[in-house]
Amino acid sequence: MIFFDEDCNARYYRAEAGTILPQDLDPAVDLLEGTDTGVFVVGVNGMNPCYPGSRVMKSFTDGFDMTLGLDQPWMEGSRNPWPYRQAANTLVLWNHGVDSSQYLMDRARDKGMVPWVTIRMNDQHSTWIERCPGHSDFWMDHPELRTRSHFPESGLSYEHALVRETFLALVEEIMEKYDAEGYVIDWMRHVPHFDDDAGEKNIPHLNDFMKRVRALADRFEQLRGHAIEIAARIPSSIRAARHHGLDGVAWAQQGSINRLIISQKYIRNYEIDANSWKEAIGNPLFPVTVTVDAAYQPYPGYPAGKNQGVWLNEPYDRRQLAFIRGACRMALAHGSDGIYYFNFMGLRNRKDMPEIFTECGDLKKLQCHNFAVDITYDDLNMDESDFLKGWRAGTTDAYFKGWRDERKAQGIYPYQLPQELSPGESCTLIFRTGPVTEPIYRLALRFEGITDAEVTLNSTLCRFENGKYVVPSGRDYPDDHAVVTVKNTSGKPYELLRASLYFTLEEGTIADIPEEEKDLTVYGNGIV
Repeated sequence: MIFFDEDCNARYYRAEAGTILPQDLDPAVDLLEGTDTGVFVVGVNGMNPCYPGSRVMKSFTDGFDMTLGLDQPWMEGSRNPWPYRQAANTLVLWNHGVDSSQYLMDRARDKGMVPWVTIRMNDQHSTWIERCPGHSDFWMDHPELRTRSHFPESGLSYEHALVRETFLALVEEIMEKYDAEGYVIDWMRHVPHFDDDAGEKNIPHLNDFMKRVRALADRFEQLRGHAIEIAARIPSSIRAARHHGLDGVAWAQQGSINRLIISQKYIRNYEIDANSWKEAIGNPLFPVTVTVDAAYQPYPGYPAGKNQGVWLNEPYDRRQLAFIRGACRMALAHGSDGIYYFNFMGLRNRKDMPEIFTECGDLKKLQCHNFAVDITYDDLNMDESDFLKGWRAGTTDAYFKGWRDERKAQGIYPYQLPQELSPGESCTLIFRTGPVTEPIYRLALRFEGITDAEVTLNSTLCRFENGKYVVPSGRDYPDDHAVVTVKNTSGKPYELLRASLYFTLEEGTIADIPEEEKDLTVYGNGIV
């Protein structure tokens, strides 16, 4: 089964500011009708509530005047048209009696999906800008409540009782406003929630917080006469979650949650193991669902010299299909109960990859279909303040090159890429693929950053063919990983930047992506 996260603002960007009609919301749900999307998860807040009239904190539209355009106090001096479009379209619908979140929930029910609500506990978009549209008054007016080790690129610190009480009140208001079958308490948009190295000692605060969230759900269950699930979206490993004060094991054991949704900070890692959580909880049947995001990258800062974020360099077209299949195969093979899609609105809207929504939530449906995996990295296996500094840098590589070089000099750089190879020098890469029991018609490797090379896969010499290194067809694949060696035969040094492994399982087809690259153009980059 697929859980589809429909964020709090992408729905407004398809219509020009002030022109949206209720039926403009329909495709967000209708394009998923008849797919394996079982739960449609509606976002209702970013840094502040996206619905007008919140009693807890300033709503996103408070103070907005559509007649004043970009030159109004609400814009805080920004010339960014996207928040203006969101605010204008929110109010147009609201003034016609339409709450877009409720509208989407009702339509999801009509189309046979279960409507849930997702609540972001510490949204940190644009926090390197002190004042801008979308910032909550709570965040702007209380710098003393923010994490100190990341200031000013920071979220709110849950060590403060006022932060906990405010967001508990927000959860209560949202539960009161939206009658959903489930609520996702999203701790991953964004971390951190405490200063560096302070998460573990604050675990009791968030354990108590989640008990109180469950108590709210119990109260609304009695009022509404139906069960309410509480899911928590937290880091993908137990170690990383506890580092951020998020003890998902305890939450499951104390009955505060019905499901864990485990996630990378963005997505950088295919090796997410749901079974490790079930084992720690002591219940192999406890639902644990892996998040798959629409983007990935092989190392911090990739690609070199580009602006922050890999999304501008990964086209939203069918070339992504193989990698999404690969990520979902890995998650499901390691115990994930379904797949939670995050930032998939652009891929849904393009309508050119229906397989993502009809195959990828079920391991049996993924069998015998082409897939691919990249070398990637665990983006939470690094010092959090360093990660934030790099993410906010003018270019990610400008920061992370120094970060990598420092750790390489100390012998502690933890990731496989990038690899600098002198003439005649070799490196070894391990691809984690999960079990592949189907017949394999073709295996191929594609690299960025290298020219001439001698490549072997599981000790089999590959032949170079049309820009790929190909393993002869009909080879067995005996394990759940591939060992690849790359030897520089070019006579000059180069840097191996990216490595991808393609499995062709469908006879008569080729899983390779085209050589040419396309530009990516999505509403506001499509990333929220």
